[in-house]
Amino acid sequence: MGVTSDIGLRFIANEEGFCSHAYKDTAGYETIGWGHRIMPGESWPNGISHDEAIALKKRDLVRFEAVVSKLTPAPEQNQFDALVSLAYNIGAAALAASSVRKRWPGPDTADAFLIWCMARDGAQGPVVVNAVLAGRRWRERSLFLGSTESTWKDYQQALWRLGFYKGAIDGRVGPLTLGAVSKLREYVSKGGAV
Repeated sequence: MGVTSDIGLRFIANEEGFCSHAYKDTAGYETIGWGHRIMPGESWPNGISHDEAIALKKRDLVRFEAVVSKLTPAPEQNQFDALVSLAYNIGAAALAASSVRKRWPGPDTADAFLIWCMARDGAQGPVVVNAVLAGRRWRERSLFLGSTESTWKDYQQALWRLGFYKGAIDGRVGPLTLGAVSKLREYVSKGGAV
């Protein structure tokens, strides 16, 4: 079975961020540590220590590493790390049924990450492009392709190159950028390539 590299572990930690107390994630799930979804029977009324959070993250990763390890042919390390990050965020079942999995190991697998950027706007609101998820998917795509350096400016440049974005390439995420991400998401879902 594959194992997430140190680069992958740092990547996931940076994307998830550490929180010592319980909070609701973008999907409304009670979460703690580095994105650990609190399950029935689990409780940290006084918060969680850094060491406890590390242990939880390692335990959680085993489940996602197992799902990614089933891919044939086996992913390269950078691809493995990006896929584990995606699974850690969307869940093992969602990864197994995802466009990313369906396109594996094709040339457009990396672009399929960009489809997974939608979240509900509030408890009862519409499902829309979420800036946090869109940025994470762009960085996971970059990691999948072998780069650990990627910014919103890079994303805006790609969106501009494809004709989806007409605003300033300034790394700021506003309505123009999110509108362009939405167009790109639709384009990629229909088989288009970045």
